[in-house]
Amino acid sequence: MQQTPSGGCRSCVLQESESYEYHIVRCTHVRPTAISASHGYVLQQGKSGAVPKINALEEAMIIKRETPDDRKREERLLQVMAKHLGLSYKQNPNTNKYRIDGWFYHDQGGGKGLLAGWAECKWYTGKPHLFLNVPKYMELINLSECSGVPSYFIFRKEGAWGYAVLHDGYKRSAKVMGVIDGGTPFGREPNEDDIEPLMVVIADSVRWMP
Repeated sequence: MQQTPSGGCRSCVLQESESYEYHIVRCTHVRPTAISASHGYVLQQGKSGAVPKINALEEAMIIKRETPDDRKREERLLQVMAKHLGLSYKQNPNTNKYRIDGWFYHDQGGGKGLLAGWAECKWYTGKPHLFLNVPKYMELINLSECSGVPSYFIFRKEGAWGYAVLHDGYKRSAKVMGVIDGGTPFGREPNEDDIEPLMVVIADSVRWMP
């Protein structure tokens, strides 16, 4: 069996794709990684090599889910966490490159500096369920694996500020469990995937800020 330089199976990597998107395909020939202890996956690229663009349906779903008030609350959470860490922050400008809320860095002037962490934010008005959808959780873990800096799940609950370190830059940290759960927040238009596979952060992985 031939291997690619990255260790993947050549027969799997070279499968033709009829679209111009990236696809995750199951490959039983790939050595398991730190992220996937039981099986391997190969990132399969479409013929054009172009970065996949968000489509109109996905964009409409994002608009329905994220309001201007949501963005303000996200930024407040980033501010509080940045102060706690002694870092600067940047809220994701919704460029669709990253499906997370922001990142932290050591400021060296002009908004530039050394990357120091990734962030996803939740502002709870009711019971905190500590859910993350699976693709978002995977993205945060992968970003930390690639960059060697932590990924944080930051939230506010009844006036308290909490967070979990999903990945510490070396390995996965917070305890998580897979569930099928969810729902439609009050005042939001329902989506078909409001109940879906989710990763829930176990409560003893939560840390509280003073």
